[in-house]
Amino acid sequence: MNGLASIEWMSKRRLLVAVVALMAAAAAFKLGDEFRRLLFESRPDGAVDMHNLHRWVGLWFRGEPIFQKSNAALYPPATYIMLWPFLGWTSFAIARWIWAGAMVTGLTATVLLILRASGAETRIERIFVALLVLSINGTGVAVGNGQLILLILPAILAVTVLAERGTGSWVSDLAAAFLLTWAMVKPSVTLPFLWIFAIGPKHWRVGLFLILIYLALNFIAASFQKEDLPTLVRSTLTRASTATTHFPGTRNVHALLVVTALQRWLTLSSAIVFVALGAVICFVRRANIWVLLGIAALVARMWTYHRVYDDVLIALAELALFQIAKRESSPVRRKIAGALLLLLALAMLCPARFLDYSGLSWSSESIWICAGIQTILWLSTLIFLVNYARLDSKRTQETDGRVPQFATS
Repeated sequence: MNGLASIEWMSKRRLLVAVVALMAAAAAFKLGDEFRRLLFESRPDGAVDMHNLHRWVGLWFRGEPIFQKSNAALYPPATYIMLWPFLGWTSFAIARWIWAGAMVTGLTATVLLILRASGAETRIERIFVALLVLSINGTGVAVGNGQLILLILPAILAVTVLAERGTGSWVSDLAAAFLLTWAMVKPSVTLPFLWIFAIGPKHWRVGLFLILIYLALNFIAASFQKEDLPTLVRSTLTRASTATTHFPGTRNVHALLVVTALQRWLTLSSAIVFVALGAVICFVRRANIWVLLGIAALVARMWTYHRVYDDVLIALAELALFQIAKRESSPVRRKIAGALLLLLALAMLCPARFLDYSGLSWSSESIWICAGIQTILWLSTLIFLVNYARLDSKRTQETDGRVPQFATS
């Protein structure tokens, strides 16, 4: 190694160490405080979303008219039966500890799966990749609120591992279907990812299993309510649409439409984005599946109502950038991926109070600046990943034409 190359390598390593130190400090402070909020903070701030879920699950299985009792039923009937083992049989105080255990398990599984996929080799690289998940401010907010995203990500990552292996066995297809069914506990997060695992003639078994299992759960859950399943689903969609109009979330298409007084286009806008994602995934389906996952994650974060806690999705896009920065043969694309990754890692440390519109005026400069910077970075990363997937798909087709499959028989 000549002198110039040595200096360049040392400067990059020093920068990485500095960024890792900042991310580690942010993760330690935020997660410690948010687990305290999940377990010990009194209402209304402590475990606020988990408390709502606990109440809704109880109402649902007591057969009470859930649409009259609360602002509940923002989720399909299947969600309540999937959450019953966590929330449906015990008091809120005990459920908080059960949920905290689930949060720790979900975080651990997410970090391990991302480390496995990243290809990180050195200790500092592995720490950096782990902190991509742990240091995101939204990760802490998800813990403190008792949100679902940290229970969904491990399932999506595990299905991606199964798809990458492509063993083609009935066991792996059934496992993938069960994992995707669990991920559908919050459809607004999971639906965009289904494009990755649905496109391709040999994915039919996973799709069939998923439909059958999910329908069965909905029918079972509906049996605890007086209304039939179609009525419950219509009421759920109506309630969710109304809620989104009043609480559009932050840094998503719906928030933009609400602030510009175009609420009537909420449903259509999400449908257009969803179909456009499907077209893109179909066009670049031969690309690295982890790059496709990053694309779907960015769209999942922006296509409908989401708030700060769902920012954890951005870690999947960061994973794709890390892989490209480490493995891509083109120096230009490696540098672009590395620069975007560094900027994203730092931007995602931004505190929620500078991002969430619910507590501040839309005219607040801090919101426009901080939220605007993150949105620009997300869109820039999305454009880069889509372009990279196009090139990678073409490259794969020219070499051997392989497409990641669940079933090969």
